[in-house]
Order: sequence, then C-alpha cells, then structure tokens
Amino acid sequence: MENSVEKTLKSSPIETLLQELVARRPVPTTAEATRKSERTQRLILDCAIRALTSEGAHGFSLRAVAEKAELSQGNLTYHFPSKRKLLEAMIDDRIADYGEMFRDKVLTVDQNPRVRLDSLVRLLVADLRTPNIGFFPHLWALGLTDLEIWKRVQKIYDAERAIFVTLLGDIDPAMPPERAQALALHIQSAIEGLTLFIGLDRLRHGPFADPADEIIRAIDAATRRP
Repeated sequence: MENSVEKTLKSSPIETLLQELVARRPVPTTAEATRKSERTQRLILDCAIRALTSEGAHGFSLRAVAEKAELSQGNLTYHFPSKRKLLEAMIDDRIADYGEMFRDKVLTVDQNPRVRLDSLVRLLVADLRTPNIGFFPHLWALGLTDLEIWKRVQKIYDAERAIFVTLLGDIDPAMPPERAQALALHIQSAIEGLTLFIGLDRLRHGPFADPADEIIRAIDAATRRP
C-alpha cells in the first residue's frame, strides 16, 4: 500500500512533472526491454552515453558508438538514423533517469518541503561524484555549437528548476514567483559549478568535503529558516 507521503505527492505538481519526465524515456530500460529491437536500442543508448563520456564531444561519432556496441554502423543507423537523433534519444533517456531519481527521492523523505529540498540538494551534489556525471560537460560542449542540442539539454534544467521553485514556494508561500525562480537558478548554478571541482570525485578535502552544507545554509538564509 502507498504511504501518506506518496499519496500526498502523487497529487502534487511535482509528482505530475516527474511522471512526465519519466515518460520521455525513448527506449525501455534493460530490465523492461522485451523485444529484440528494444534490447538493441538499449545497448546502443548505453554504449553511446559511455562513448560520449569517455571520448568527449570531439571523439563522439556513430562509428565510435557502433564499435562499443559491437554492431555494424548500418545496424546502428537502422535504429538511430543520424547522430542528432541518437543524441536526442540520449538526452531524453537521461531526463527519464533523473525524473526517476528525483521521484524516488521525493517519495522516500518527510513531507516537510524543507527536508525534501535539502535531500534533493544533497542528492544532486553526491551525483556529481559519480562516473556518469562526465556525460554532461561533453553534452554542454556540443550544445555550444548546436542550438537544438542546447535547447534539449535545457529541458533537463528547466524541469529541475521547476521542482526547486515548487519546493521554495511550499517553504515560503509569501515568496514572489520571480524571487523563487531567481533563487532556484542560483541553487542550480551553485550545484552545477561544483562539477569542475568535485566532478568524478576528484576533490574531497577542506571545503570540497561536503559543499552541499554550504548551499543548504544559503537556502536557509534566503528562506528565513527559524
């Protein structure tokens, strides 16, 4: 049975948004794929994400992905006709991953919006230390020269910001929407900017040990935590 937290959140704007993000997944996960074509597409997507992460934007190509997947390039292009289509599917797949991660984190913590916001900040900062985070800087690089890729990447951050805005409004109902938007943007910027320092778990000493604490203190000050 669903607990009271799940029931409350499933009727909330956040839950609706997260369900929409999860629904963007272009190919079933490995556990959910049943048809051969689905399994092949999942293999291609997973190898494409690893290829972009390891080879970087300059080395990312359909040939490199085909080699990692041990498929012919013709087989790959049968499922994803162009590099653009493959990149779009990769981004939508990561959007769904984060939708699931945010949804699961929101549904497993206290109903208090401040507790949920603190948990999401810690979740996102911790995620920067994982190997998969290398995917995003290379994606940013591609977005600098490809407007359509940039627009698609923004969907990830638009959704994340909408979650922050909703939680900030729940914490401080008197906060003007423009203020909530601005604060949410600064929270995102503080988290994403840490990629340069703690990305791939490269720095852990001194101020790099737990930077989530400082971000949460800044949010407390901005939202007048008693």
